[in-house]
Amino acid sequence: MDYAEDSCALRRAFGAEGQEVVIELRQFQPGDGMMFTAYGEPLRTRMRPALFRFEPVGEEQSRENAQLLEVEGFGRGITLDISLHPVADGEAEAEPETVAVRETREAAMTGISISGILREETVFQTGSMAAPVGALRNCMDELLTHWGIDVEAHRSLQRQVEPKDYDGWVHTIVNTGFPRSMIRRGENAIVRVRLIVGTDGRAVSCHIPIAIGHPDFEEAACRTLMDHAKFDPALDANGDPIESYWVTSIAYRTS
Repeated sequence: MDYAEDSCALRRAFGAEGQEVVIELRQFQPGDGMMFTAYGEPLRTRMRPALFRFEPVGEEQSRENAQLLEVEGFGRGITLDISLHPVADGEAEAEPETVAVRETREAAMTGISISGILREETVFQTGSMAAPVGALRNCMDELLTHWGIDVEAHRSLQRQVEPKDYDGWVHTIVNTGFPRSMIRRGENAIVRVRLIVGTDGRAVSCHIPIAIGHPDFEEAACRTLMDHAKFDPALDANGDPIESYWVTSIAYRTS
């Protein structure tokens, strides 16, 4: 378990000494969404969409934006955003599961399978995911407190932070926020960003939870979001505005 300053992660190594593959599940905010990463010399990667599944009970998740990476000292790897409890394609969003139903499903998850982006389908036999996922949730509660967020109030929000005129300020970011130095070099990047949003709907602060790209991208992402992003603030159980957070990813592409 990794209690980082801006995220929480579960990490485990598989395989014999010298041939290990490490997998990681990292969360940047509460909920079902997380980043999956796997790296190690035995992995045989290729530029294909990733097919991901929590075995044997999870829905298959196809991810077009999965990325290849190199991890110093470990070799090749992959990273992609996944969901713990995804909604099947074509299905409407279901009502939230009870805690008991959710925990039963997570207890039945005993492996993770990856194909597509890997040349051979690979299954990691994790054992029951109930306790590890529970530890991840506890870590996220502690992290919210560290950010200055009222955890108990957030369990019963009437409304989460919602972007206002999202398409408008995303257009501004795309057209004015791309670092000129990166354009000249033809470099691309995906930057994950966390904003603390005040009761007036404006960003109070901006953080890069995990640095995986060039600092120019990270500085541009925070600068443009602080200047242009506007929100409807989160509302507590009484309907009053409350300080909260918003997490997103910005893709910088030259082509």
